[in-house]
Amino acid sequence: MCCNSTRIEWLTWKERDPTLNKSRGHIHISSGTREMATILDTALLQAQFHTGQSSAVLDLLKGLNYCDIKICEEFLQERNYYSALLELYKCNEMHREALKLLNQLVEESNSGQVHSESAERCRPEMIIEYLKPLCSIDPMFVLEYSMHVLESCPTQTIELFLNGNIPADLVNSYLKQNAPKMQATYLELMLSMNESAVSANLQNELVLIYLSEVVDWYMDLIAQQSWDEKAYSPTRKKLLSALEGMSGYNPEALLKRLPADALYEEQAILFGKMSQHQLALSLYIHKLHVPELAISYCDRVYEVGQHHPSSKSYGNIYQTLLQIYLNSSRVTKEFVSQIKNHASPQQTGSEKLGAAKAKVGRVS
Repeated sequence: MCCNSTRIEWLTWKERDPTLNKSRGHIHISSGTREMATILDTALLQAQFHTGQSSAVLDLLKGLNYCDIKICEEFLQERNYYSALLELYKCNEMHREALKLLNQLVEESNSGQVHSESAERCRPEMIIEYLKPLCSIDPMFVLEYSMHVLESCPTQTIELFLNGNIPADLVNSYLKQNAPKMQATYLELMLSMNESAVSANLQNELVLIYLSEVVDWYMDLIAQQSWDEKAYSPTRKKLLSALEGMSGYNPEALLKRLPADALYEEQAILFGKMSQHQLALSLYIHKLHVPELAISYCDRVYEVGQHHPSSKSYGNIYQTLLQIYLNSSRVTKEFVSQIKNHASPQQTGSEKLGAAKAKVGRVS
């Protein structure tokens, strides 16, 4: 009762003195007054805990207080009162310590090594909630500590980035350096949540991620002599969809990354983006042998041409298709010549396979 009575007198004094009602970081009071406030608040916290008033401890820490950080930290740690310890860190802007504690509690909760009631209730979402108000204050700090929950709660973490107005290029760059496996997840979720927020640069990043994975997959199958042009991995399906639906990437640069004698469907889409209609249709007819795709391509080009009547290339697209069929040998020669001009200087799949066999022979 004595502590509570003294605390009430101290609170009344604070209310009378306007300089004491400012935020903790800007209060200018004498050392003697601060010392008395620290003794009172620290003693009150301990007394409330010993008398079973745990909710009162939280109320004390959530309001303006002068609890001695070191003494109260040791007191609360010894008693595993982590919810109060988190409030102590939070009210003193010790965010790094608070988040380290939260991560520890989440790990203990996930592993089943629970040492307190607080740890049992601790979920990854609590880290996200803690980070929300810090987005506008220190976005780099938020990015650093969101890595702990990005994999377990990807959607909520992406929402944190979006709602916190953290620049998308900054998020993408940070993930690229520190969590590259999650970069595509971030860009995909961002695209599904707010397509207009995905800049041309980020679209290009996502397409490059897909393309790199698809080319690696293709090279593995070539080495096993099991490549099939009509094989579609999940990432290849994503790549084709992105190439069709996005417009922010550089098709000419992507073509240079593709093998010259494979991934013809990707090549056809890219040539189409460059308005190289003869090359795109030649791929559909002579390499993929899917005339339905060629006709669909012509339909799309013609539809676009209805909005651009000044351009003759759109209206002549069906004539181009007919010429490819009627002059198959000549068109094929032109096609091969032009493909070499657009192809990358890297080896074709068959050349790489031959090199691999030669290397194996030398090793043997």
